[in-house]
Amino acid sequence: PLHRIEEFPLEHVGEINTAGGMVGDPEGGSWVDDYAGPLNPFTEEVLRYVIPRCTRLQAVYTETIGAEPWVLFHNLERLHELFPQARQRRASRPAAVGPGR
Repeated sequence: PLHRIEEFPLEHVGEINTAGGMVGDPEGGSWVDDYAGPLNPFTEEVLRYVIPRCTRLQAVYTETIGAEPWVLFHNLERLHELFPQARQRRASRPAAVGPGR
């Protein structure tokens, strides 16, 4: 299902929004967003493929509405693993300078 993703200008993507979800029918023709659920393995597969190709990517985040705390922590942990550039960028940033800092 990822063979056509190269048609999109991924080098222009700056942010990716995620949420839980599931396939809504046996044929896989629909998707049901589930903001209270954990990231779907298919979403993680897509992110593994897409993130390295998004050369201007600055943020990957997850929406959780009405979720149990474990879902939020699970999703953030998965995104932390899938978006290693965030750790590299944070480590290479100079310390903030300004009043009160």
